[in-house]
Amino acid sequence: MPLSKALALLLIVLSTMTIFSQEKNTQDTAITIINKTFIAKIGSVCEETPDDNPCAGYEIFLELNFTKKNSAVLEKEISSCDKESIREKLNYKWELLPNTEVKIHWDLEDFSYPEFVSGLTLKLEKETLVGYKKYTERILFKQLK
Repeated sequence: MPLSKALALLLIVLSTMTIFSQEKNTQDTAITIINKTFIAKIGSVCEETPDDNPCAGYEIFLELNFTKKNSAVLEKEISSCDKESIREKLNYKWELLPNTEVKIHWDLEDFSYPEFVSGLTLKLEKETLVGYKKYTERILFKQLK
């Protein structure tokens, strides 16, 4: 076999091994969030009221629970008086991209507060789920279970 053919064959084998290795690493990384729930504060809302109402403000939380193919998404409000309510219960497909971005295929029209989810990028960083809002604000998700 001529040297050029041998080198071409070696290059093909090495590139194939690299691709399979990257796919396995992505799958191994995805396992770290499957069957786990994460929560983070993604915004806050303050309502004007005609009277002095100390409970008029809300913090908005995003809770994510991952299965192999889907992510249950809860949009929660917690008032300044600690009253918790769930605004939306949603379910979307998700995938882990090779750059460790967690891509949830959500529809912003489903959210009560789409402005807090719009432009939110999720990444896995050493088994920690981190959100980036328009790549500047860093939002750390806390693991619940």
